[in-house]
Amino acid sequence: MRKYLSILCCAITLAASAQPMNQVEEYFTFFNNQHVLVNNLAMNYLQYSVHSSDFGLIEKKRQEVIDQLDKSITAVKAIEPLTEDDQLKPTALEVFQSFSASFNMDFVDLMQLKMSSQTSYESMEQYFEARKEAEQKMDEAANRYLEAQKAFAEKHNILLQDAEANGDIQDLNQLNNYHQAIFLKYFKALSRNNEFMNAMNSQDADAIAKARLQLEQDSDETLKVLQNMPAFKDDTAYRDAAIDLVEKLNTLAKGDFKKLEDISKKSPADRTQADVDVFNKTIQSLQTVVPNLNAAVNEKGNELMKKFVPKPRLTKSL
Repeated sequence: MRKYLSILCCAITLAASAQPMNQVEEYFTFFNNQHVLVNNLAMNYLQYSVHSSDFGLIEKKRQEVIDQLDKSITAVKAIEPLTEDDQLKPTALEVFQSFSASFNMDFVDLMQLKMSSQTSYESMEQYFEARKEAEQKMDEAANRYLEAQKAFAEKHNILLQDAEANGDIQDLNQLNNYHQAIFLKYFKALSRNNEFMNAMNSQDADAIAKARLQLEQDSDETLKVLQNMPAFKDDTAYRDAAIDLVEKLNTLAKGDFKKLEDISKKSPADRTQADVDVFNKTIQSLQTVVPNLNAAVNEKGNELMKKFVPKPRLTKSL
């Protein structure tokens, strides 16, 4: 199973004061606590989506985020604003409602789009663009909340301290971008390979020639990009596995697939035993070597995610 991250929560700020809390600090702390509750459950959901293959459990964790958002929205609506020009309450309400819409609707729509995009590079690219748009919408809302927190704190002389989780979230964003960049590159080559095989099945010589050339060109380009990609924190296993796969597809495109293209232009009566041998050899590679290389890429991709995404904390029931 391929796993993907969606980093949804911005950096959190915490109030720090050596004096007993007054009304202003209690008001600020209320909103900060609601944000912490939502953020912790969202992070927990992300961790389970990487480390667990139990779709039911992952869905349960998504529902826990939704339930907490409902509670936070109700609590925020109920609290009286501190001042007439207070922007903390309306901004918090806007952010939590935006998060709720994404966890209720965007994630479901994205999953359906993802399920329908597994065989087409263009569809997969559309899925990533839609996911990026959903994440950006939530990031922008979260940043508005962060700015409202800072403005409130500055106005009321509240000392802010960056939460330790900020670095973790930045690391997860970097990991997500790295994984996505590699995935899209090798998936494009795989898609072009599928297009070539579909053309072979149609026995259309022109379509075969066009698809093979597209695979050769795209795999050439993809190899250059992958070979120049840096490691992720000294880890190169995912990138290297993708390179191995694309190199094999590139070799096929320039070698055996070119021979298949030439064979497709012959009439059945003119095809020789050598032509049959080339065909059988190529099919064997497509049925064994390519799937094994593809499985290795998926395995290394999952290992990369599990290596750098913290495992969820397990709690025992009393």
